[in-house]
Amino acid sequence: MRTIHMWEEQAAKGLVEAVIGGHPCQSWCAAKWLVDDGPDPVRSVDYPWGLPQLSYRDMQLAYLGKSLRRTAYRLVVTTSAYRGWGLIEHPQPAPWELRHICSFRTQEVIQILQLPSAQYVEFDQCVMGQIEQKPTSAAIFSCPALYKAFLQFQNATKGEGMHPLGGAPYQENIKRIAPGFTHQLCAS
Repeated sequence: MRTIHMWEEQAAKGLVEAVIGGHPCQSWCAAKWLVDDGPDPVRSVDYPWGLPQLSYRDMQLAYLGKSLRRTAYRLVVTTSAYRGWGLIEHPQPAPWELRHICSFRTQEVIQILQLPSAQYVEFDQCVMGQIEQKPTSAAIFSCPALYKAFLQFQNATKGEGMHPLGGAPYQENIKRIAPGFTHQLCAS
């Protein structure tokens, strides 16, 4: 905690130019809802801080994910309040799984995104050369130029739900590739 407080103090003095980050996707991973033989989901819309009856390991995972998320937002919000700017990246909400909770959809983050310095954008990383689809969200604080640049990515991936580099609609692609990478993305 001392390190976090030190960085907050530096940010409050205007000595931190930017904070760019996110928090681990492992406990927020929507792909966990897609496969029967993979790791179990840790969170849901009804239980954003951890499903009931989690194993001890998954409880630790949920707590760590929550703590790292809170730290990332504390540093970004403090930095952007004192002459700096910030960016938090995380996967988009999963439209194909209504039980999944995206970290951008929790009440705390919804409130943070109401700050005058906050802007939110969704896009697919395929516009930056990612081979497979990777729907991504970004919360951008006190940096209108960066938000404008990310809007160009968002506009490039809107519309038919097709991967701009070619391929099947997103729904088909995610169900095809998720079983193969779920263990890599969601498990430690």
